[in-house]
Amino acid sequence: MGVIIFVQKRLMLLLCLLLSTYANADDFDRKKYQTDLDYIYRHVKETYANLLHKEKVFGYKWDNVYKQAQQELALAETEKQAYLALRFLFNHLHDEHSKFIPNKNGKIDHRAIRRWMANPFELRLIEGKVFVIYSQTHPQISKHELLSINNIDVKDMLERLNRYFALGSHTIGSDSRLLYQGFLPKYFKYFTSPFPKELQLTVKSPAGKISTVTINEHSKTTPRDFEFPINWGKHKDPQPKLWILQENNIALLFIPSFKLQMKNFESQVKDWVGVMEKKKVKGLIIDIRYNSGGNKSSHILSSFLTTKPLITRHVHFRSSKQFRVIDFKNFAKQAKKLPTRYVIGESMSKPKAEAGYSPWFKWSIRPQKNLFLTTIPVVLLVNENIYSSANILANICKDHGLATIVGPLIPNSGHALPNHNTTKTPSGNFILRLSVVDVRRSDFSHYESEVGETDYPINQTIEDFFNDRDTLLNKAISLIEAQSK
Repeated sequence: MGVIIFVQKRLMLLLCLLLSTYANADDFDRKKYQTDLDYIYRHVKETYANLLHKEKVFGYKWDNVYKQAQQELALAETEKQAYLALRFLFNHLHDEHSKFIPNKNGKIDHRAIRRWMANPFELRLIEGKVFVIYSQTHPQISKHELLSINNIDVKDMLERLNRYFALGSHTIGSDSRLLYQGFLPKYFKYFTSPFPKELQLTVKSPAGKISTVTINEHSKTTPRDFEFPINWGKHKDPQPKLWILQENNIALLFIPSFKLQMKNFESQVKDWVGVMEKKKVKGLIIDIRYNSGGNKSSHILSSFLTTKPLITRHVHFRSSKQFRVIDFKNFAKQAKKLPTRYVIGESMSKPKAEAGYSPWFKWSIRPQKNLFLTTIPVVLLVNENIYSSANILANICKDHGLATIVGPLIPNSGHALPNHNTTKTPSGNFILRLSVVDVRRSDFSHYESEVGETDYPINQTIEDFFNDRDTLLNKAISLIEAQSK
């Protein structure tokens, strides 16, 4: 009898351990997530500057999206799924200047992607298909179309990522930006469990042959030691450069980022303009594809393209209980610290200030002394992956006719400030940063999340990709050649 009782106790203990393990694996404090979800909902309504405009552009009501997120949270079975429910709500802002990220000091565990999985290939979207631009582990699959990873269609992966992690300021172009920023492997971080031990890539060659390659922690890597013949946004040296294309005497100004020292950049551009004038170039191509912005160096560049002062945009700021950083009265005075060619002042003609917002401010540029660039054709190359101050340059050129714009579209975003309001959610597990800036064009029309048209809406073609030809660059050269005859 004693033996039977002993066995029963051991079985009960084992059962309790199993139940405890299961609970630890899948159970979580749902109330904390609900509190955080409620906080995000309220904080956005009280603080975010562009909510009403985003509702109009994307055709949703914030209250309804909140209810959907509540339903998704109610169905969550794991910590990770609960986090995705919160991401679903935040994702509807479509604003990379705003952030919702796990707090490093929080308790939730968001494991990083395994090292070998972090960046095994460079992917780009060309004519709606995903292509391998370069693979560090299997260079032989470069220029192959990627069909699936671990038997999951890449388009299905992108669709699911877009539901929670859409990038850019609009749904249009998000696929391209997710691929460029290497988000595809993160699918396995959030939507599969456990992490796969390897990735099986199904690819199709330019000749149409389908094959499979495997990537795992034992895969050897071959770092790229060459520059791409096409601008894919990955460069060994990210600094601005000027080339004179000898075969046709056309200048090519390559600017991969506007994260520059503004005064140094102004001096550098002055030197480049002097070189171009001395060479008597036929025209200038400015390539800002994949430029994700930085600071107001874009305004400095635009000051070389105009013969008269220009109002580039108007901005005002939303105030709230959480946001007390900007001193609106001294905001214009602080701008005196900026380069002389970049001017800010209170708007003279403006719509009536809305309750809870600052006065309107205008952002302007003055022309440089050397006007050589206003005497030659200028072409600006853009794509879906430009953002922030790169968007601003594109729109200055578009609104004031400073350059011919070539590229698929202008994915307009606003701009960031170093003193955006940043808070922690009540649980302390997440950091929330919201944009308080409402950016408008020079005519006060809305700017953020609007898709702008270019003069020549073209993109890289598959045929040119296979033959190492840059579709947009070649178009720009032909336009300048035609105008200089």
